[in-house]
Formats: sequence, C-alpha cells, structure tokens
Amino acid sequence: MNICGIDTLKLEAPADSASASGTSAPFSVWRIAQSMPNATPSQLDSAIQANLPPRERFLSSRPDTLNLPGIRGKSLIPQLDSIQKCYTMGYFYQNPLLHPEIIAETPGYSGEPRPYELRNDEWITGTLLCSFIFLVFLVRYIWRFLTVRTKEFLNMADSASVHETKTSLEDYYGLFATAILSLMYSLIFYGYTQHSLQLFLGQLSPHTLIGYYIICFLSFFGIKKGLYAFVNCIFFDKIKQKKWGNSYSYLIFTETILLFPVLLILVYFNISAYKALYILLILFIFVKTLLLFKTFRILFNNLYCLFHFFVYFCALEIIPMVLIWITLTRLTNSLIVIF
Repeated sequence: MNICGIDTLKLEAPADSASASGTSAPFSVWRIAQSMPNATPSQLDSAIQANLPPRERFLSSRPDTLNLPGIRGKSLIPQLDSIQKCYTMGYFYQNPLLHPEIIAETPGYSGEPRPYELRNDEWITGTLLCSFIFLVFLVRYIWRFLTVRTKEFLNMADSASVHETKTSLEDYYGLFATAILSLMYSLIFYGYTQHSLQLFLGQLSPHTLIGYYIICFLSFFGIKKGLYAFVNCIFFDKIKQKKWGNSYSYLIFTETILLFPVLLILVYFNISAYKALYILLILFIFVKTLLLFKTFRILFNNLYCLFHFFVYFCALEIIPMVLIWITLTRLTNSLIVIF
C-alpha cells in the first residue's frame, strides 16, 4: 500500500497562491482523495490518518468537581482533592480479600409479591366484626317483632298482631339490614373480580374499589324498592301493598342473616371458586323463590294473572340484577384504567 506523504501531495496538488509562494498548503481531505484516485476506502483512511496535522491541546483551568478521568484540573479549595479520592475508594479498598475478577452469583429464588386477600386485611376484619356485633344486638332488640313477622310470613298470625309488638327499631331495621347486605355483596363481588378478572389494581386501593361497590349496591336496593313502591301504588290497594312490604323487608333481613356466615366461609376459608359459587347460588335461589312465592300469593293469587306476574317479576327483579352486574363490571374496568 502506498501512503502519500505531505511532499507528494504538494507536488501533485494544483498550483495556487500558497504553493507558488513556497509555503505548505493546508490539510485537505479532498486533496488527498484527488491524489489517490484508485485507492480503496481503507487505503484512503490510512492516508488521511497519516497526514493529520498535530493539534494543540488547551487544558481547562477550572476545577474538576466531577472527578472525570484524564488530567486533573486545579481545585479551588484544598479539601477538594481529598474529597475526590473518596469517590474512588470503597469499603473494601486495598483489601486483600477483595477479588472483583471472580463472578459470584447469589443463590436462591426470586420472590413474587403475594396478591391482596380480604382475609389479610385488618380493616375488612374489623368491619365484619362490627357488622356481626350490630346484627346480634339488632336481633336481640327486635326478637319479638321478628317472631311475629315470621308467623305472618308463614300465614300463622294476623297482620293486626304486628302492631302490638312495635319497637323503636321497627322502621329502621330494614335500612340497617340493607346497608350490611350491600357491604357483603360488595365483598363477594370483589372476590369474584379478583379471581376471574385477575385484577392488577396498581395505585387503586382495594378499599376505594369496595367503597364504590357499596355505593352501587345501596343505590340498587334503593332504586329497586322505589320502583316496587311506585308500581304497587298504581296496580294494588293499600292492604296488599302493606303485606307485600312487610314480606319484602323480612326477606331482606333473612337474606342478611343467612348470607353473613356464608361470607365468613368465603373470606376466611380457602374453598374453591366452584364450591363458593354453588353455595351462593343455592342461597340466592332460595331467597328469590320465597320472594316469588309471596309476590304471587299476595299481589296476584290467580292463575289468570300468571303472565302479568312474570312481567312484573322480570321487570322489577331480573332486569335490575342484570343492570347492576353490567354496571359493576364496567365500573371496575374503568377504575383500573383511570388509576
């Protein structure tokens, strides 16, 4: 390989004012390429590297506060040099036992974070404990009233005897039972979403999600009871409305009492999802069957009104359940995306 020197470049370069005066022409890559028309790229690169003019280096006079590699600059304070040495020194500096050339691996297995579980939440446990105590005291105070309601529900007593056993909590026990029932359904639906949808909540707190569920279920029970009262007020007389209202409140309280031990089993016992589904389905069918029977017995009680009865029950019971299911599912997906 022929490498052209500076003198060769001067002789082969075209004549200009600089070459005519006898002075050396400035370095030019174009001149080197013109003098080697048949050179390969590697030969041309070697020629350019060989003819690079020397460059003068100007070192910075400012202090090197970052301790960069290379020539050290002057420090403004005497203590800066000792501080910079600390950056390159470690705990095992100049220790004969330190062997950085040996590659060591830490034995063991990588851990995986455990998912959120209701049984490990102290707030959920405290809330269920308070609900249990409240239900016990509620049953204790309205026990006589519940006995008469049970006889009335089974057609073993007249409705007039109910007014003789009024208590201070008679007008509010249905509201309290609805609130506890909404809490229990919220926990059950959260367990369903955690198992089926494989929730990754991210920054969304489980308590916030359960709170939204409680609000939805409270609105669901309130709207459904309002629709029942509105439709019954139009098509039925006051006596039937009162009997049906007493039976509906009694069924709400009964569902709360029966669902509470089932919820404790689902939360604190590691049972399979299919067994939990079967238990909830049996309880749900039992309560809705009683409601279906009492609605037909009180409001219709006639085989000729069978079509109207199914329209009534589907419009006020089946359709609201489908709507609350769709609402809770979409609410869960939206909250996960937002947070």
